[in-house]
Amino acid sequence: VGPKIDLLIEFHDRFTVGTAIRVGRKLDEFEPMWFATPVRTYDLAGHVEVARNVKTAVVLGEGFNELRQFADLLAYRVIDIVQPAPQTLGPSRARKAFAIAQAYDALVACHQAQSPFCTAMNAHLHASIPNFLIHENFDDSLEPWTWDLLQGTPRVENGSITVPDTPGWGVELNEAALRRMPTMLL
Repeated sequence: VGPKIDLLIEFHDRFTVGTAIRVGRKLDEFEPMWFATPVRTYDLAGHVEVARNVKTAVVLGEGFNELRQFADLLAYRVIDIVQPAPQTLGPSRARKAFAIAQAYDALVACHQAQSPFCTAMNAHLHASIPNFLIHENFDDSLEPWTWDLLQGTPRVENGSITVPDTPGWGVELNEAALRRMPTMLL
């Protein structure tokens, strides 16, 4: 894809420490931006070992459900990008996770794979912090009907997302579209 495109590689809890290091070293030559969650989420020491043995940044945090996990991870001082999941933590606890990251000079790139609502929530949260890095987004691969359910959801345009300036999170549930949905989806 060339040097103007950042590669963010999702390992997604799949590897042992040794395998993650071997795969990571092979991929290092392509200079990806990061490897996400190369070993099991709960294995903080394993992530630290991987991070110490590859050139590419290792990130994690999408599976964390307690604030202490962010502090425990960042205290090793080898991982400096975290991915809190605001829809799991809730917006208030997510903001506390951002503050923990900031205290360790770490950057934040919230996890976002749940819905366009999560896109709107993360856009607002990211815009409110000084240690924001990048906005993860998978919305373009969603089913087309998804866009009928929420009005006002921010979309990626030319590589950027504009934060909604309407009240609340900036989105509104389209109840008429919801009623048209097959019951198997509800």
